[in-house]
Amino acid sequence: MKFSEIANRLTGISTPLGGVSWQSSDLEVSAARRVIAFLEDRRVLYAPEEEDGSFRVYVRLTWDAPPEKPLIWRVAAVVVQEDGHFVLDDVIFLKDQNREAEARLSQYLSAGCDGTHWVGYGNKSTKR
Repeated sequence: MKFSEIANRLTGISTPLGGVSWQSSDLEVSAARRVIAFLEDRRVLYAPEEEDGSFRVYVRLTWDAPPEKPLIWRVAAVVVQEDGHFVLDDVIFLKDQNREAEARLSQYLSAGCDGTHWVGYGNKSTKR
């Protein structure tokens, strides 16, 4: 698919974590629904609902830059339902041999902030 085809189908961009929505073709929608129906019954797509109503979708990410060995890490995308659609709420980097504990992307992105205000790293203010 060419960039111009993707750009013509683009219907929205979300922030702060990023995200893009687009108009899928009927063929793509049909194929995606078949895959989801197949995997959903096997509990491959997500874990059971959390107490807050969110779901975790477990993903294996790979970054390959030959000749180096590929980097592989696992994350859990936390999704919530909003206006009848699932949206990304946070990303959890899972504990593995390189990470001693789970860490949330939202914590990394909010470092240096006091609520909605930037205060600089290590300068959490009690005043606003």
